[in-house]
Amino acid sequence: EMKPQPETYAQPDLFHISDLFQVFKKRMWAFFGSFALVVLSTAYFTWKQIPIYVATTSIYVGRNSDQALLPDYRPTYASYLTNERNIQTQIHILKSVPVLSRVVKQLGLADPETDPYRFEAIVHRLRRRVSISRIEDTDLLQISVSSSDPTEARDIANTLARVYQQRNIEKSIEYSRNAISWLTEQIADLKDKLEKSEQRLLDYQSQEKPLLLSSMEAGHVNELKEDYVRVQAKIIETQTLIESLLRLLEEGEYTLSIPVFFESDILRELNAKIVDAELRLQELSQRYLPKHPKIEKQQKEILSLKAKLLDEVKKILKGLQIKHEILRTRLDNLADAIARQDQEIIQNNRKQIQYSILQRDADTNKELYNVLVRKLKEVDISAEISENVIDIVEEAEVPRSPVYPKKTMNLLISMGAGIFLGIGLVFLLEYMDRTIKSGDEASAYLGLPVLATIPQIKELTRHGRSPLVGLEEDTPTSKVSEAFRTLRTNIKFSTINRETKNFLVTSTNPKEGKSIVTVNLGISFARTEKRTLLVDTDLRKPILHRYLGLPGNRGITNYLVGEVDDIETVIQPTGIGNLHLLASGPKPPNPAELLESERMRTLISLLKSKFDFVIYDSSPVGSVVDASILGTQLDAVLFIVYAGKTDKNHVRQAIGQLQKVQARICGLVVNGLDLKSAGYKYYYYYGYGREDEAPTEVTAMAPGKTQKG
Repeated sequence: EMKPQPETYAQPDLFHISDLFQVFKKRMWAFFGSFALVVLSTAYFTWKQIPIYVATTSIYVGRNSDQALLPDYRPTYASYLTNERNIQTQIHILKSVPVLSRVVKQLGLADPETDPYRFEAIVHRLRRRVSISRIEDTDLLQISVSSSDPTEARDIANTLARVYQQRNIEKSIEYSRNAISWLTEQIADLKDKLEKSEQRLLDYQSQEKPLLLSSMEAGHVNELKEDYVRVQAKIIETQTLIESLLRLLEEGEYTLSIPVFFESDILRELNAKIVDAELRLQELSQRYLPKHPKIEKQQKEILSLKAKLLDEVKKILKGLQIKHEILRTRLDNLADAIARQDQEIIQNNRKQIQYSILQRDADTNKELYNVLVRKLKEVDISAEISENVIDIVEEAEVPRSPVYPKKTMNLLISMGAGIFLGIGLVFLLEYMDRTIKSGDEASAYLGLPVLATIPQIKELTRHGRSPLVGLEEDTPTSKVSEAFRTLRTNIKFSTINRETKNFLVTSTNPKEGKSIVTVNLGISFARTEKRTLLVDTDLRKPILHRYLGLPGNRGITNYLVGEVDDIETVIQPTGIGNLHLLASGPKPPNPAELLESERMRTLISLLKSKFDFVIYDSSPVGSVVDASILGTQLDAVLFIVYAGKTDKNHVRQAIGQLQKVQARICGLVVNGLDLKSAGYKYYYYYGYGREDEAPTEVTAMAPGKTQKG
């Protein structure tokens, strides 16, 4: 005897690698759809974007020779920027507003006189488009300019390099001219002194005819004279530096072109910080109002740095002044020494002393004059040559291809992203799909045997009476015929220990094909020469009579309410041999009470005695209690699961409900299995041959149509 199953469920088998192929085959549309969406959308946006071209000019930044007045200085090419800080300073100068303004003017992009606001806006936009980078371990800078116009990018990059080069030349010439002007004034004064001293010497020599000094005395005097000349030259050089610093303090302009700046690390560092701070102030001015706290803070920082620079310059100036006084003192000491020597010589020859004084004065003035003339020539030559420390190594050319967007790279990335997204979407859909998909899965989750798997049956109509399904003669070897023969055979074997003549067909929810299975199973039993009765106990939504094309106005409800005493009067032949139908009849107000009545129990026994097989089609378990009531009164329950539609949790609850009322569930039928899309291969061959006759089948509609479940 068949016993009710307990509420225990087997666990599903481990996931096999072959299942991945089935998952991807079933959800191929999701994979290729997401892949195509990502690739096509990326291609669309990539081709819609404005291409950006980058042109690059390479320049060499050497060292200036502005130190022409320094003693023992020899100008060398490529000795200016020797560390990263100086390179960074030049980078900021290249991107400074004054330099970029000259570029805009030269290219005629805007006129500051007619439209200053537009001019300023273009300068700031250009600043964002310019990128300066240093080639590692070299003094080469690369000026890169981006633009949607490749020709414009080239012109701006080359013009910026030339403007920067010209600015460097102008600064060098300006300093040289200032030095020439000062040296010219000093030379004029010395020339007048030299002429007067030589004239006095000549006059004295012609008048007094002094005696020549001894070689020893003359040598000592010459040494003192040479020291005197050297100290005098150093005094002039120191005075030159003092004059330069005083002029800078008056003008308030600090530049690395002054020799003192090359000698002081502190001055170079402070000057670089001031340049960085002023550039930062320019950047902040683009985003904030003049009274903004960040603007004021930056201005205070600049003032503080300039104050520190001023203090350092004053310290250097004070040091030079002290050095100047020391040199003056030394010069005076030398003069005193010479005077003392003269006094000694005077004792021997007063005339010779006077001659020496005049000779020394003339020689000193001549030597100083020659030194200044030589320096003037050096500075003048430097100004004429205009030694340039900026060399354009390689001018930019018109870029042939844009750097943005990178079409090939974007497409490759989108293809990779599309593949990953497609795989993720497939697994996400599979994870979110909580339905039963196969017979093996149904058996594993529910712990019940699967008696048959029914393939999807094409939607048909009979005599144009859509949406009803109709009778079709199927070929005996079709998969549908084999499926119902398998179901019929497995039902017999599952109840071999006891006589099972009546059983219930139900499901979890509507539209899962239970009524279609009921009709086709009835046909299959009838074809084995067994008197078979189909009973429509779905009193709420009866449909068996519509599938068989019979009237449904009279049926089981007429008998249960007492309107009919002889059940034979409401049982209808279906036109298929050995197959009969007991329709539902009029819809009652209390279906559950009728099915639970004593008259229903009597009817079940009566029909069991009159027919070989009685198949009851009931309402779904998940909707009402009708199936639970009938399940306790019949020999067995056949539970229908629709592949890809029946939720796992819902079907567990439905079967659990039947098991709680001690219903005898003989097994499961997995309906609506799509063999092609799911990749399953179920063939129904039993024994060495096959049954010669196939059942006439009522073919089911796809789920979600007008099929009643």
